[in-house]
Amino acid sequence: MHEEILRAQQDNALTLNYNQWMFDAIRPYIGNRVMDIGAGMGNFLRYISDKEAVVAIEILDVFIDALRKSYGGYKNIIFLSLISRMTD
Repeated sequence: MHEEILRAQQDNALTLNYNQWMFDAIRPYIGNRVMDIGAGMGNFLRYISDKEAVVAIEILDVFIDALRKSYGGYKNIIFLSLISRMTD
């Protein structure tokens, strides 16, 4: 099942125009510190990765792994797995 969700998110990541349109709608409300709840594959991280501090929260480790692979080099982004936090 996780593979199907991951594949769907990857397909969604290809819809850059849609993601840009959605981000443009919330852009006026975004400050320098951002929490991305339900970060998925990082469709919005590409637009907020330059912010002072970003916390990307996800419940599926498969997404956390993908986010770390894509954005792990950013010192301003923290990745949190909500499920592991709930069970610790």
